[in-house]
Amino acid sequence: MMSILRSLSRRLGALLALALLALLVRPAHADTPIALYAAYDGRMNFTGTQVSWRAYANSTRDATAACVVYTPTSTLTANLTIPLGATIVAAHLYWAGSGTGDYNVTLQGTAVSATRRHTSTTVGGGLNYYGAAADVTSIVKAKGSGTYSFSGLSVSNGDPWCGSQAVLGGFSLLVVYSHPLEPERVLNLYEGFRYVQNSTVNVSASNFRWASPAIAVKEKARVGHITWEGDTTLSGGGERLLFEGTELTDSMNPAGNQFNSRSNINGDNNSYGVDFDAYDTTVTIWAGYDAVVDTSYQTGQDLVLLGAEVLLVPTLPVSDMTVALTGPTELQVTVPANYKIVLSNNGPYTAPGPLTATTVLPVGVSYTSASGTNWSCSAGAQTSTGQTVICTYTGAVAPGSSSSELTLTTAVTSTGEKTTKVTVGGADDDKPANNSATHTIVAKAAPPPPSTPAAAYVFTKGVCPIGSAIGAATDSGPCSIYAGPRIAGETPLTSQPIYVTAVDTANRAVAQSKTVATPVTMKFSLSCIEPVANAGVRASYAGTLLPRCTSNGQMPATGSATDWSSDVQVNFPMNVASVPFSFTYDDVGSVQLNLLQGTKTASASFVSRPWKLGFRSIRRESDGVEDPVDHAPTDPGFAMAGEPLSVEIGVLLYGKTEKDANPWAPNFGNEKRNADTTCKLAPTLASVQQNKLDTATTFQPSAGEVRESDITQCGGGSAVMSQAWTEVGITNFIAKLDNYLGVGDIGPTAERTVGRFYPAYYTTNLFGPFACPLDDGNTSTEKKCLFDWNSEAPMPAVYAGQDFRGEVYAQNVDGDPVKNFVGDWYKPVTLTAVAASGGAVLPKNFASATSFAPLKMTDPNTKLVSYGEIAGTLTYALDKPYTAGDARTTIWTAPSLVFLRANSDEVRLTGTGTSARVQIKSMRAPEAVSEGGINVLNGRTRVANALGTDILPTPLAVQVEYWDGSTWRAHPGFVDPTGSAMNSNTASFIDCTYGLASAASRPNNCLDVLAGDGKPVDLTQGKGTLWLKRTGKLTSGRSRDGQVSVQFKLRSWLPSTNGRVTFGRYRSPVIYMREVY
Repeated sequence: MMSILRSLSRRLGALLALALLALLVRPAHADTPIALYAAYDGRMNFTGTQVSWRAYANSTRDATAACVVYTPTSTLTANLTIPLGATIVAAHLYWAGSGTGDYNVTLQGTAVSATRRHTSTTVGGGLNYYGAAADVTSIVKAKGSGTYSFSGLSVSNGDPWCGSQAVLGGFSLLVVYSHPLEPERVLNLYEGFRYVQNSTVNVSASNFRWASPAIAVKEKARVGHITWEGDTTLSGGGERLLFEGTELTDSMNPAGNQFNSRSNINGDNNSYGVDFDAYDTTVTIWAGYDAVVDTSYQTGQDLVLLGAEVLLVPTLPVSDMTVALTGPTELQVTVPANYKIVLSNNGPYTAPGPLTATTVLPVGVSYTSASGTNWSCSAGAQTSTGQTVICTYTGAVAPGSSSSELTLTTAVTSTGEKTTKVTVGGADDDKPANNSATHTIVAKAAPPPPSTPAAAYVFTKGVCPIGSAIGAATDSGPCSIYAGPRIAGETPLTSQPIYVTAVDTANRAVAQSKTVATPVTMKFSLSCIEPVANAGVRASYAGTLLPRCTSNGQMPATGSATDWSSDVQVNFPMNVASVPFSFTYDDVGSVQLNLLQGTKTASASFVSRPWKLGFRSIRRESDGVEDPVDHAPTDPGFAMAGEPLSVEIGVLLYGKTEKDANPWAPNFGNEKRNADTTCKLAPTLASVQQNKLDTATTFQPSAGEVRESDITQCGGGSAVMSQAWTEVGITNFIAKLDNYLGVGDIGPTAERTVGRFYPAYYTTNLFGPFACPLDDGNTSTEKKCLFDWNSEAPMPAVYAGQDFRGEVYAQNVDGDPVKNFVGDWYKPVTLTAVAASGGAVLPKNFASATSFAPLKMTDPNTKLVSYGEIAGTLTYALDKPYTAGDARTTIWTAPSLVFLRANSDEVRLTGTGTSARVQIKSMRAPEAVSEGGINVLNGRTRVANALGTDILPTPLAVQVEYWDGSTWRAHPGFVDPTGSAMNSNTASFIDCTYGLASAASRPNNCLDVLAGDGKPVDLTQGKGTLWLKRTGKLTSGRSRDGQVSVQFKLRSWLPSTNGRVTFGRYRSPVIYMREVY
């Protein structure tokens, strides 16, 4: 590795980091320190073999020679020799390589996967290595000695490894065996993957036992190691393996060059990058020496990876056994006592068994039985010194482990100090001082026999002083019959105890004994009153689980073997009448707690009341889809406003939430029903809080109501209601239950956010500035007026291009307007012109007063007239409007009925995490349409023809007219929506002739002498007069003559006709008789 030193030594700032060795398959980790992996005891030794995956050694002449490696498909072989008569104990395959870890290889044609995996990235510069190990005992046992094949190894041989002569790849196979000719020894196997340079790694061992001879003697020992990436030439004399301070060398491994790519384990001088060496050595055993040995690995410039060490040290075949004895903390005559015994092995050898535990029980304590895995016991006769019990353990106890626990059950027959001793035997133990253990305790006299002077027992609310009278259940004092109520699911830490009180024949509290504590054996049970039967839940009292409650409030028969609890020992302290016990019941209802003592019985009735109501589910009745967890305005809608919902309400046990496991009381809803089978106990929504998630000032928090029906289902832990919320948005349902079984209201405590609710459909209305016009009495006009589709009243009307009002109402399922379709709850509404209510879409849509872009109301807050109403100003243009100068034969668009359709996009929840796009419309179906309409008329302002004079103002008649489809008709009911008359100066003049014309081209060729007189033109019944000021004479004094066309711009949506005025060229249409002749 000379090149590694030259190129990388400056970058190596520290040794590889150390990590804990993995015994099972786990992710590869960096630089694992050397640690004890396994220890074997007996007549042990080891052997092995190895093979390098590199084809050539490092070379100073050809730097790339050491980069040549075998491929994963290559197969290499090595010989393994196992002594005749040896028994294979374990075999471990080690392999290592440069680059990314390859933890799956093949040995002897069998796939092997590493169970111990390591990596090293400490060198830096991308020079990463991996190491692996696996147990291959079964493969080696099957083959034994012979030639082994190795394949399947992948290593990296490119840069940076090749350029630094740092390519690594190879296998080492370690075999641990026992042989009858070998001395007794402990074999320690240490494993890791540690990168070492210019440093020392020490390994100490002491898990063996030596004799203590007065004269020092030497005994055989053996040391082996598996090291990766050693170089033949790069040592500097600093590579040494020392055992007890002595360097280990041989002909293949000279002093100072231990890690040299030579392996003496199989005599291989060309194990490139692999060093698997073993050395026979000795240890000195003497009374003055501790049983400890040390191994030291020292490296110089050469950087190596230490993978494993094998240490074989002589030992005595002994097991240091100890025994632990645990006895009772209280010993009392007539009360059984248990002693627990455990055997432990401090090593160094496994105690193969059988092992014995000999227990000597003192006088007054006798053996009755024993239990424990792999244990069997036999007891001798009781003597004046006690009783001996010999127990045998048939299992083996390895170093550092223990036997299973042995329990001896004894009977105590006398008082006084009692010492029990146990001794372990059955193993070769060189330390007998820790083979025994004792336990000493003083046995007390037997408890006095039960004294039961009580005439009866009762359940009370609290402690009753001796001699006090027991009050009725309705009394408030502590010494009264217990009457509850309790909260379902309360624990002993949170609930009030129920006292068992002894009473005399006068029903007064009485002590069982004034001088000693007195145990009294009792049984307890529970009866269900309402609901009349249990729902599978068992209560507990006095630390005992009670049978499920009996039905209809009936106390079980005293002789029942199934309806009463097991015996409970109630210990009454001396001079005390009342003893408290905790009661827990994870269900609701009216119940009765019962007591049985001999033939004496007692009972107390009370209600186990709900802690809180909770919403078990809220679903749409139509399809069962459940209310979602999220309720933001951008989330899919849950239901239409007013859509029926199935609301399931249950009862929560104390401290539980809807998200906990088993939070519900299962008997809720099974309370007695009325004769018509409806539920007797019906929770209701106490209140509903409308949520406001937006900042719209128009939001109405009081809008909406809950529409409830009767309970549709109850029982099995819930009550189901049919409910509907009439508003949009989200809301909080808050439930309550009135006077549960007479113990008061429950809630309002249950609160659930529900939504989002959205409109069910829209209704629309159009409002025109006038009704269908009627002219001067011509009754045929009525035939030209379009009527409402569902009444005989004429539809409102508007002129084409004139502003009119459109309104859209968001409705709930019941047909009522919603009031909070604003802010975050609002969805843009698209407006469409249609031919009839529920009819086809017209080619031309409405336009706003200022724009003809597609209409979409997107800001309800600025267009809101009242809560729930979306309003705006619209106009509608007909296909053929009137234009001044149109020929009299023109067919203008007849009065047209136009309806307003509204729709918006919505996303409706269809299941958990799924949704579908729907539309909210005013046309829901042919039979369910709510679309308003309006008559749109072609209108004009007619200016009459007239004769003018140059010396006086000229009056022109003007009149508002509409086209009825065949003729222009006057609109006598016209009222200017602006409320102000147009000034006559808005008149315009075109196409002048003669003395009225300027030099300009027609039509805009009129002299300035033509103008209105500046006065307002007042319309009455749709008619008025436009006055033109006098034109004056020509400068020559002659009268002015000629013609002009006059237009009067009353409104943009009432275009003007051309009124023709003639000056100075009048010819009477009357021909007198005298002129005929």
